[in-house]
Amino acid sequence: MKAWMVAAVISAVCYGINNILLKLTNGRISDALGAVCIQTFSLAVIVGYFLLIKMRGEAVNWSYQGIAISMSSGIMMGFGLVLLLTAFKFGGPVSGVIPVLLSGQIVLAALAGFLLFREGLSAIKAIGILCCFLGIWLSSR
Repeated sequence: MKAWMVAAVISAVCYGINNILLKLTNGRISDALGAVCIQTFSLAVIVGYFLLIKMRGEAVNWSYQGIAISMSSGIMMGFGLVLLLTAFKFGGPVSGVIPVLLSGQIVLAALAGFLLFREGLSAIKAIGILCCFLGIWLSSR
């Protein structure tokens, strides 16, 4: 298995466990405080990773554009987290909310790959995107 695939699978497991834990917070902590706790501990992990890279002597490349894009991504992550917690607060089932969330991410990533990054869009990928739309519709029932 390729290294990127191993990292992607482990990431999927981490995000899957994260989504289950988010649902478990429902009714046990306010959305705002829960989001602060989540992002604080997420920051701690990321700072630890950053320090590890620095201690290894690896280069930390950056540009103003890279910083701006990263900050924009953080803003989207924050809004996404707050809205995900809100969906659970409004009674959304984990079996409905998470498939909609992930299918939406798949569709956006696939379209961005094709439109922004000039990655190929094969017929099978197009069918996959359509299946995601169908999945979103079915999960919302």
